[in-house]
Amino acid sequence: MPDDPVSDILDRLLSRRCSKDPVGAAEQMLRTGCWQLPDGSGFGLFDDWARARDLPRSVQRLLHSHGFVVDMAAAHQTASNPEALRLAIRAIERWRTEHSPDGGQGNMAFHDECVARRLTSWQQLQMILTREGMASEAEQVLVWMKEEFGLLARADFHAGANNHGMFQDLALVYYCLGYPDDARTAAVSQEALSRLRDYFQSSVSEDGVHKEHSPAYHSLIAGNIRSHLLMFQHLDPELEAELRQLLEKMSPFAVNIVTPDRQLPPIGDTVAGPVTKSYYRLFCAGERSVQPSAVFLKGGYAILRANPGAARNQLYAVICASDHGVYHKHQDDLSVLLHFNRWILVEAGPYGYDYANPLSIHGYSSAAHNCIVHDGQPRLRSNTPYVPGRVYLSDFSDDGASAMVEGVSLKTAGSIHRRRVTLHRDSRRLEIEDCVENTTARTHLALWHLGPTVEPRMQGLNVELTAESKGVGSIRFESDSPVELVVSRGDGPGVMKGLIFPRMGQVADTFVLGCQTQGPVDQWRITTTIELVDVPNPGRSASAAKKPRAKAHSD
Repeated sequence: MPDDPVSDILDRLLSRRCSKDPVGAAEQMLRTGCWQLPDGSGFGLFDDWARARDLPRSVQRLLHSHGFVVDMAAAHQTASNPEALRLAIRAIERWRTEHSPDGGQGNMAFHDECVARRLTSWQQLQMILTREGMASEAEQVLVWMKEEFGLLARADFHAGANNHGMFQDLALVYYCLGYPDDARTAAVSQEALSRLRDYFQSSVSEDGVHKEHSPAYHSLIAGNIRSHLLMFQHLDPELEAELRQLLEKMSPFAVNIVTPDRQLPPIGDTVAGPVTKSYYRLFCAGERSVQPSAVFLKGGYAILRANPGAARNQLYAVICASDHGVYHKHQDDLSVLLHFNRWILVEAGPYGYDYANPLSIHGYSSAAHNCIVHDGQPRLRSNTPYVPGRVYLSDFSDDGASAMVEGVSLKTAGSIHRRRVTLHRDSRRLEIEDCVENTTARTHLALWHLGPTVEPRMQGLNVELTAESKGVGSIRFESDSPVELVVSRGDGPGVMKGLIFPRMGQVADTFVLGCQTQGPVDQWRITTTIELVDVPNPGRSASAAKKPRAKAHSD
């Protein structure tokens, strides 16, 4: 392929690696024929495809996206080794003998995003083979690519207006850029670019929040926009200018959603963890300050702070009312997260994408969030179809001393749930007022999931919160109907499960408080007051004065 702007663009976009050490991964594959999976086990690229269906869904996606091909191509680019390229070709040949597009429903080999990523993996390999003068091998891979391209370009195969559809369209554009002699490319490229424009513009709310219910996906989509600006400038300068403006609009939410200890909160399918340096560069975070109140009425989030910008004793609260569809949507409507030197109120986060796994089911359900459960039946991902307008932020005010946000949920048929959250900054007090009105009497359970280091000590309807044997705050409940307070830790029976998922596939026990009505009621009003204890600043040492080093984080 000649040295031209298109080649430079594709080199930037396709020069990837899957493993942290692709050279070591390639050497192992050449030696054993096995690729190391994330859990440390080996997968035989020539012998194990029959058992791939029995592996977790996330591992199947990694395998069928052909990350092993990416590693072998990257290894050759780092330490020239044509044998790694030939092994990649043989592995693809073996994979092709085991898989066909008519493999049946649920066949992850032809999952929408897997096909897109596999095509880009093969294109990376094919470009290297062409440069190395391995003409017959390059031609064979191109023949396979044309088949994958044909499948990916089918209108009935497109995943729609979501991040999977985005990856499909980007893969189509890569192919069209790299192989313009294919008679299909002009029409397909135009269609893919049109869908990308529509997706990027429609997937972000008017106030700049990505609509897939997760700060991690907000970052993922913004990162893909940023990394493709050069490509869009080459293909459609007007689109490139539009997307630069969109990135600017997405920055305030990205900056304000970060916790005081510089992490992303476990909202939706976000795994809590430190933000990276690239995150700050992506959103120009150094040029923006967090706000005392950052409210995104259209996006469905409110972030309230006391003492914003401080390293310690900064209170951070998030109210969730984001409901834009089913993608990455947890049943977290009107949930509240609270951070004050540590997580005080937290959520489970995602366990994984195997939707049949009991822990995944729990993680998506309202029982894993700081929500109200009606009649002992938490809302589940599978039985809560999307209907627009049923969850929203209805009111907001901030006079400096205090800030108030109110939200409404109509998700449960026959009930209206209003939640008002008020932060009193000087006293570090958060008041959460819930009002539920029912057409017929029903029971209610308000769940509060405590942070992993927080322990409760109950005295009637008052709860003292401690961490590391020190008092960190208190919770007080006031109800207009008789209630009882219960506490659970770990995977208890029924709704009361104190679980968080520090990483996908990992489980840790926490405490969960439940304030429940003693019987069915027509309406219920309850106020939950959380007061937090100021922790003296131990003083700034030389090391404490340095900014913490951002760590890599991947979902």
